[in-house]
Amino acid sequence: MNAWREKAAWRLVRLARRLNGIGVVPEGFVPITHAVAGDIFIVGYPKSGNTWFQDLVAGVVFGVMPEWAPPELVQELVPDVHARPYYRRYATPTFFKSHHLPRPEYRR
Repeated sequence: MNAWREKAAWRLVRLARRLNGIGVVPEGFVPITHAVAGDIFIVGYPKSGNTWFQDLVAGVVFGVMPEWAPPELVQELVPDVHARPYYRRYATPTFFKSHHLPRPEYRR
């Protein structure tokens, strides 16, 4: 019972931190704002084929068959900067999908 209370208390602490604006990044994940110099951003206008290109990148880089893979897997391998506050780095360079205007951290 003691372990259950500790787990519940920790969940409350994490919830309070999130409500107060203090992000808690799960172990093994990186904040979505952190990018390495070699990372590649797929940037385009909404509804211009970015999700389709995201599927292609998952297929070419990771060997995933997009027609059989669940969309969550493709999102995990090629993270969308608008979808989650953190991601897991599986390869370097990491490919990101975005609809932001070009930024200095996005290489050409």
